[in-house]
Amino acid sequence: MKKKDASQLWKEEYRRKGIPSSYREDPTKTLIHFTSFLESKELLSGKALDLGCGRGRNAFYLASKGYSVTCLDLVSENIDEINRRAIEMKLPITAFCQVSPTHGQCKTNNLTSQLIFFATNTLQAKKKIIEIHSMLH
Repeated sequence: MKKKDASQLWKEEYRRKGIPSSYREDPTKTLIHFTSFLESKELLSGKALDLGCGRGRNAFYLASKGYSVTCLDLVSENIDEINRRAIEMKLPITAFCQVSPTHGQCKTNNLTSQLIFFATNTLQAKKKIIEIHSMLH
């Protein structure tokens, strides 16, 4: 039996609507909380990087808040849809299909604000957000 690549596995996950990112349009609560914190510090714009962007729910939220967003994901259909919607909505979002973590290195030193959100809402991600929040506070 042939082993499926990560892109195929994610496509299946979206088809079965197994995780919130596969069907929700609203941004994660963690992102809403974090952008509220940034707004309270008058950090109202900049560049954001959304890794594992899925269908772009966090990217669209960030763009609506004034951020220029670069997205990476494994599923090319998601990327095509994000780019189409971004053009249609005139939002500063550019999405790329990232097949492997070793391809297409992103230069993070060009990011004004480095906001990195992953497809899953793990405890480790929450701890990192708290750590960043503490550093900025």
